[in-house]
This record gives sequence, C-alpha cells and structure tokens, in this order.
Amino acid sequence: MNNKISERKTFSFHSVSSPYDFAARIKEEAINSNLKIEQNNTDFILQLNSNHGGRIVYKATVTADESGGSYISGEIVTVPWNDKPGKKRGITEKIFSIVGYIVAVPFVLIFLFCYGAYMLFVRLFRGKNMKVTNEEKLCDFMTNKMCCRKIEA
Repeated sequence: MNNKISERKTFSFHSVSSPYDFAARIKEEAINSNLKIEQNNTDFILQLNSNHGGRIVYKATVTADESGGSYISGEIVTVPWNDKPGKKRGITEKIFSIVGYIVAVPFVLIFLFCYGAYMLFVRLFRGKNMKVTNEEKLCDFMTNKMCCRKIEA
C-alpha cells in the first residue's frame, strides 16, 4: 500500500446572504440534515462523520465580502476522540488509567474463567436441558408473572 501524505485542502464557498443570516440558516439546515454543528461568532464546526479514529469535521470561518454576502472557507479535518481542547492529561489521570487497567484486566479474566468452569460443570453434570412443555410455560407465566392462582378442575 502506498502511504500518501495527507495534504490540507481548503474548501471555500460563497453565499449571497449576510454572515449573520448564513449562521442562522446553517444551524437550522444542519439540524434538519441530522448533522452536528458547533458555532461561535464567525466560525463553525460541522461534523460530517465519525469513525473509530474520531470525528471528521469541516472547520470553517465565515467572513463578509464586499457585495454583502458571505465567504466561507475551511478544511476537513479529523478530530481524535481523546482530543480535549485546552486540556492535557495530567500525571494523576495517567496513573488512574494505568491502575484501572491493572485492576480491570485480571478481574475480567477471572470472571471469564469462573463462568467457563461453571458452564462446563452445568453441561457435564446436568445433562441435556429438559424441555419445558407449553402447559408448564403457561402455568409458570400466569402464576409467577401475572400473579394468578391455578384453579384445579
């Protein structure tokens, strides 16, 4: 496979509406199209897709042009899931995540081992599952779930 260097390509658009009208219209249209949008004064981030690597978004800036319309320019970028703007992971967060993995992995392995042993025990010593008849199913449902009493005829 060829490893291509991802080049940043700018996508630019022009709108005849003013930047204020464009901002109001893009928010409404994004909601109608089931796209997530984050807006501030002159910028917006439109989420196009999401995958295992993160969110694929169009980060753009809206500026007014000389004819009263809007000029929209931005790039399509991938924002990783663990990307927290303005905050880096501290040493305590790293320690807690490592301790969490040290505790979680053995716990899951012990659970799977015990569950496998239990299922093997059930399979070997209980034999085949006994089939429940329709009458037993009905009586169990009516007495236990529906709180009815069985009347002997």
